[in-house]
Amino acid sequence: MADGSQARWRDNGEYSPTTFWGPNPDDPPECGRLLREIGVVGTNVTECEPDGMGCHLPSFGLKAAPFLEGQPGVFFFGQRHDEEVVPAFRADRGDPARRVRIPCFNDPAVQRELFARVERRVRSYDPNDVLYFSITNEGTITHCCSPFDYCSCPHCAAGFREWLQEQYGGLDALNAAWGGSYDDWDQIEGMTTDRAKEIFTADPDASLAEWFAFRRFMDDRFHRILFALRDRIRELAPGVPVALTGVWPPGAFGGQDWERIAGQYDLLECYDEVGEMELARSLCSRTDLMHTIPGRADPTHWDHTAWFAFIHGYRSELIDPFSSLIDRKTVSPAEHAPRIAGWIQPLKKMAAALAGFRRQDDPLFVLHSHASLVRKWVETELALDQDWAGREWSYPRKHETYLINEMGWYRLIEDAGRQFEVLSTRVGLPDIDGASKLLILPMAVALCDDDVAWIDRFLRSGGTVLHDSEVGRFDEELRFRPGRLPDHERLIRFEHDLTVYPRQRCETFEPLPPLEGFRPIADRVLPPAWVRIEPAKPGHFELTTFVRDGDERILAIQRNDARLATGQPFPDNERPPAEVTLRFREPARITDVLAGRDCGVTDAVTLTIDPIRATFLRVSS
Repeated sequence: MADGSQARWRDNGEYSPTTFWGPNPDDPPECGRLLREIGVVGTNVTECEPDGMGCHLPSFGLKAAPFLEGQPGVFFFGQRHDEEVVPAFRADRGDPARRVRIPCFNDPAVQRELFARVERRVRSYDPNDVLYFSITNEGTITHCCSPFDYCSCPHCAAGFREWLQEQYGGLDALNAAWGGSYDDWDQIEGMTTDRAKEIFTADPDASLAEWFAFRRFMDDRFHRILFALRDRIRELAPGVPVALTGVWPPGAFGGQDWERIAGQYDLLECYDEVGEMELARSLCSRTDLMHTIPGRADPTHWDHTAWFAFIHGYRSELIDPFSSLIDRKTVSPAEHAPRIAGWIQPLKKMAAALAGFRRQDDPLFVLHSHASLVRKWVETELALDQDWAGREWSYPRKHETYLINEMGWYRLIEDAGRQFEVLSTRVGLPDIDGASKLLILPMAVALCDDDVAWIDRFLRSGGTVLHDSEVGRFDEELRFRPGRLPDHERLIRFEHDLTVYPRQRCETFEPLPPLEGFRPIADRVLPPAWVRIEPAKPGHFELTTFVRDGDERILAIQRNDARLATGQPFPDNERPPAEVTLRFREPARITDVLAGRDCGVTDAVTLTIDPIRATFLRVSS
């Protein structure tokens, strides 16, 4: 389990940017000085470099952040997946050999080699010179979330049967759960997705428990190996944070199951493809979070995404690439270095100011369900007259309907001036009195009995539930459930399509119909907001509250007109400053933290909100 080193950056008021590429041993010392002046504290050491590479970094005044696994390696083998495995599978889908994962993490020989490599690399560093150890970068079962039926090797087949015996005990229980007729464990192989598509096409309500069981098995073994490596690294280097970097969103195949990694690592460096930022800050609240600025991104978007991530609990940026900061030829700041330094320093100041504060959300909850995610993938992708296997790397943004819809809810709630917490059964559902509280069920089509019972208690205790799909039509193993959540007057169907809301809101500043439908419900159910925003012109703004010692608050206000990390522009590419008036429920002393401006004691303040940088107000009663 997670140890006391978790969330040390956030709790200690630190902001710790790193670079993906760092200075070489033969670079002049000025490279280290320039990086430190910008605010960088460390740099990654890539897997292709020899053991001990990065031990020169202390001479530059920097710490090493080594990637321990080879790339390509056991957990990352994207190029092989795209260029070799998928084309071979499409040429002969019926051959089990075309579904073998090489290397396979269930192969004992591969495991021995992997552990030896990781141990050797950890031992090659002085722990005092290490910022963190990353077990793997962009490691998944497939490539990103690209759907594929890994793995049909003998080790996976034997492991799957052992896992099934752990899950079901005996064949009678397994046959009852699957509707099967197996009389010997050796008869069981993982059901292919091609077979699942045939079953689904014939009967959309048919059980897919057998197919889903193999997906669950592979995911379970993947995480077990990572957890074992984490524990070994902690034995070898006590006190050094252990990280996963390049963390992808959850998916029906591959990606990272955020319910499984919650609370398991000291640091997560995660992408923000389709809402992982909200999963991370809610489900991994005791973990330090690092955001990534990809090298392909427009530099004018970097600072906006950095501020956005900061407000959502991130206390580090992985700046890619190193050449964005240092011009090696002239040993001088590169073109983008002054701009990056211009937002790193204010972020460091705000990190210190927020030490000891915690985020305070409205009594509004979003239930995340991995089983529902998988079931929605089945309903959308297997219904298409297209090949499901081996989609391109940008797959989640385009094809993970559940995540796109879930992100639509996130943005809708923020646009209504509210904040929320993501909940999950497997992380643990709190015992909540539902009075004056709102629960959102995004496409919650597959829920376990405990989920359904918890939602029912929430309703019976006075809570209000919004849903956009038939709730709990299937159970957590994707079996049709005839008895579902009973009708209730506060169980409300929300009819707007939120899969298109993230895109639509980036095309206009005007309020859209989903917001006009949601806001009255939120305002009727939830306690009155302690602060309201009144923009002079229409626009999207996010308000986030941080609290400490009772009534001491810091309010963050940021333009939320577009999620620039997805490459979507502002309407007409215009980002003018926006004038807003904030109205507080009670008079308080208002201070602009970054500007150092005292606004006096008041119940209303008018501000000009920068299109990039967030504004932070200290509110003291």
